[in-house]
Amino acid sequence: PGMGKSTTFTHLTKKIKLIDPTQWVYKIDLAKSWKELSRIKKCEIPESETLDYFLEHALKLETEREKLLFKDYQNGGKIVLMLDAFDEISPNYKGEVITLIQNFQKQSKNKRVFISTRPNDDILEEISKNLNAKFFYLQPHKEF
Repeated sequence: PGMGKSTTFTHLTKKIKLIDPTQWVYKIDLAKSWKELSRIKKCEIPESETLDYFLEHALKLETEREKLLFKDYQNGGKIVLMLDAFDEISPNYKGEVITLIQNFQKQSKNKRVFISTRPNDDILEEISKNLNAKFFYLQPHKEF
C-alpha cells in the first residue's frame, strides 16, 4: 500500500492518450466493482454477455449514446483497460476477472490491459498462468 500504483495508472492513462489520441483509455477500480462481479459470479448474466455487462457498468456508461459509441469502438478501435487494485478484490471474484480479461483480449489485437496489484506470489502466479503478462515493479520512494 502507498507505493503509487493508482497514481501511476492515472498518469499512464493521460500519457497513453497523449501518445495516441485514437485510443480509448479506461481506468477501472476493481475493488469498487464488486457489485458487477457479484452478479457475474451468481450467473445472473448470461456468459456471452458478461464482458459487455461488466464494461458497461464498471465504466459507468449511462446514456444510450455512450453505450453505442463504446460498442462501436469495441468492435475494432484501440482500447486500453487499466484494471486497478486486483489484489483488493475478493478471492471469490479473481477467476471472473481473469475470464473477463481473457475475453477482452480475444476480441481484437487493438486491445491492451494493464493490471495493478501488490506483489503477492499467489496473485502473480495466477496472472502469469492465465494471461500472457509482463510484469513491471514500482520502486519504493526514497526519502530525502
